[in-house]
Amino acid sequence: MQIILAGGGQPEIDDWLASLSLMSTFEQYFSAGELKLVFERWKRSEAEWPPLLRAVRDAMERGVPSDSIELQPLARRWMDVSARWMNGDLALLKRWGSMLREQPGLPLPDGMDRALLEYIDQAIQLRLAVVAKYIGPDELQRLDKTLDPEWRALVSAPSA
Repeated sequence: MQIILAGGGQPEIDDWLASLSLMSTFEQYFSAGELKLVFERWKRSEAEWPPLLRAVRDAMERGVPSDSIELQPLARRWMDVSARWMNGDLALLKRWGSMLREQPGLPLPDGMDRALLEYIDQAIQLRLAVVAKYIGPDELQRLDKTLDPEWRALVSAPSA
């Protein structure tokens, strides 16, 4: 609707109804303030998703098993981008995932579909199972999951 209105167009009744339905779905999971933050933060991470989605799709189409070690770097990237998108708020991220699983009619961003989400989610769950052996839920929440690019830059910086 935003694109239609920004282009000076007039939305059709189906566009309005779809928007109302989408708003109703979002309201089941999030407050208006949370949605505002989620969509504002999306703009900061939006450019990271297309190459990641292509890489995950490529692995899926090549038949890389979801439990393969080859898929784990992509699972980590997915988790990193998601954490930055949600500003490290794991509870918010968990609700977003629940909404996607429980509302199969919800539209997804370009390049994303339910099969791809299921595929990468399996790899992520394996990663989280390993992490859970060493870090409890409270400790995991306290970690700042938004600083991954800074940590990587620090690690790869030449020592003085």
